Amino acid sequence: YIYGDILDITERAVLIDTGNIGYFIYTTENTLEKLKNEKTASFYTYLSVREDALDLYGFETKQEKKQTIIEQPQENKNKTKNRA
Repeated sequence: YIYGDILDITERAVLIDTGNIGYFIYTTENTLEKLKNEKTASFYTYLSVREDALDLYGFETKQEKKQTIIEQPQENKNKTKNRA
């Protein structure tokens, strides 16, 4: 979970300052649109760890986070099966 001041919004992410540390958080276009007139934001976060990247994803609700994290491994399993 993260809460802080919005420093910048890009087409795919928001930059949040909390405790003088900036976090670049990927989120949905719908969420980014809602944040355009806001000064602060909060997210339930998920850190995706890969060999070549550490990506932080933000979700508006616990349910959205849970659903997305559950669906992601399913998609990866299907991709692996299709390659075989």
